[in-house]
Amino acid sequence: MLNSLLMMAEAGSGAAPQGGAGGGGGMIMIVYIVIFGFLIFFMMRGQKKQRAQRQQMLDAVKKGDKIVTSGGIVATVREVKDKSLFIDIADKVTVEITKGGIGQVIQAETEDAAADSKDK
Repeated sequence: MLNSLLMMAEAGSGAAPQGGAGGGGGMIMIVYIVIFGFLIFFMMRGQKKQRAQRQQMLDAVKKGDKIVTSGGIVATVREVKDKSLFIDIADKVTVEITKGGIGQVIQAETEDAAADSKDK
């Protein structure tokens, strides 16, 4: 695709004969600017989706969920506040962290899933 765009740009620029002064770089520059614009657009779009998914994950954290912090500590959520939460990382060890410190949420087992695993 890039090659065909460049060939069209060269053909449309009215390439100068071999002994003459060249000056058809304007069209090629426009093609490069358009391609660069598309790349920037799609990169920003992907980052926006990732941010939205992460925010949705953080908003869905509830008491009883298992989480992995960005430092790699596996814990259970004890209490959820606006911008922080209290987690249990061991017996009788409770720590408060900000929601930004959550790396991954592992949802708590539902009653149906627990019953299914006991039946097997």
